[in-house]
Amino acid sequence: MSVTQISGNSPVIQINGGGMDRATASEVVRNALNNFQNEATEPLVSLLTSSAGKGKGGWLEALAKALGDKLNQAANDLQSSAESVNAKSPGDTTELSAQAQEFAQLMDAVNNIIKTMGQAMDTMVQKQ
Repeated sequence: MSVTQISGNSPVIQINGGGMDRATASEVVRNALNNFQNEATEPLVSLLTSSAGKGKGGWLEALAKALGDKLNQAANDLQSSAESVNAKSPGDTTELSAQAQEFAQLMDAVNNIIKTMGQAMDTMVQKQ
């Protein structure tokens, strides 16, 4: 059995061979989540600590920009994968499906983050 990254910077992986034991599966999931967290956090940290990000908008705007940049990157990766799908490589369709699902989940997560943070700020203002 082998675990390989499907393409480029995508955290989507392909597992060849039979099943894996629980410890290996846990490690694969943990590594994928850590990679996602690192990729999603770094742009926000850079934006908040850069001189360009200071004095312009608040932290919610910085968060929205960083998450938007991540969505743009994911959309570009998805578009590149879609352009490479053809009749000669039907296996690429399953990869594209996985990336599309990953993108949809990322989009939902970003929407929920911004909505939840905005609602929390509204609640704080109302209680003051």
